Amino acid sequence: MPNRVVFFIAFGTLLLLSACRSTKEATTLDTESIIRDSLASVNGKAFFIKGIDAYNQKSFAEALTAFKSAEPFIFTGTKFNANDKALLYNAIGKCFFFLGSADSASYYFTAAQIIEPQNYEAYNNSGYIKFIQREYDLAISDFKKALSIKPDYNEAIENLKLAEEFKSGKLTWDAEALFEKAEQAQDVEEKILLYLRLSQLQPNFADAKNNLGVSLFRAGRLDEAMKVFTELTTQHPDYAMGYNNLGFVSEAKGLKDEATRYYRKAIELDSRFVLALENLSSVLYDQADYDGAIKAAKEILLYEPNNSDAKMRIAMCEKQLKNKRKKK
Repeated sequence: MPNRVVFFIAFGTLLLLSACRSTKEATTLDTESIIRDSLASVNGKAFFIKGIDAYNQKSFAEALTAFKSAEPFIFTGTKFNANDKALLYNAIGKCFFFLGSADSASYYFTAAQIIEPQNYEAYNNSGYIKFIQREYDLAISDFKKALSIKPDYNEAIENLKLAEEFKSGKLTWDAEALFEKAEQAQDVEEKILLYLRLSQLQPNFADAKNNLGVSLFRAGRLDEAMKVFTELTTQHPDYAMGYNNLGFVSEAKGLKDEATRYYRKAIELDSRFVLALENLSSVLYDQADYDGAIKAAKEILLYEPNNSDAKMRIAMCEKQLKNKRKKK
């Protein structure tokens, strides 16, 4: 169950281009070139994966070192494309951000955009830095660029709304400072206190209350998280993420029927809400409603044709249905 992610990077597998084949006899120089290129692809991917592992452990300095080690291999290996290079620079920028160097982060996000102009995550991330620096017009411009590439990009949609609210003065400077501090806090209990204070200052700030509920959940305080999400969906009945997260907490408490109902409500509010569709497919599978799980997974593929989890869920369901037919 993700926090309201304003700062996003997709750590996917690096895309490796297929090597060209030829019937021409290779010369010594050709062979040496092929070996160097193969080493570059292996080392580049290995360092990148090491960086991902360190990043996931919040070891940002170690992750940065690994990503920088991957850089010469990814930029010289012919098996890496522009998307791979932009993905790497996006990752480096994220590390610099969490290490407190916003200027360096901005540099790499911009570089990622130049290398691959369709990299919408890089626009979102550079926009977020401008947002916390209170450069709202520039932030709004970046979020809109991200959305021009991927119109259903939820993170940029939410960020654009947030930036416009701060620009209009709807949210106070005090609230902004608390929000920024809470976003960057590493300790979950500190996050809870900050989001609680922010919710008190701005009772109508749905994202703050959502993040409070997420933080409570991550701290293992499920009853309190359930209460927060219940209040959130009552106060903001059109807030799809609130229903998704209420469903997630309900499922964690063993209330699968309630979870199913809340996931369906989130999807009713936002038919393209892939996370809610994934959660619905998963809980229906656990309830042995394999036809329903397949239907939800197929809806995911309408919006994300390459979603491997949805494809795997469909295969698992079809296997279960086949076994049921055999037993009959």
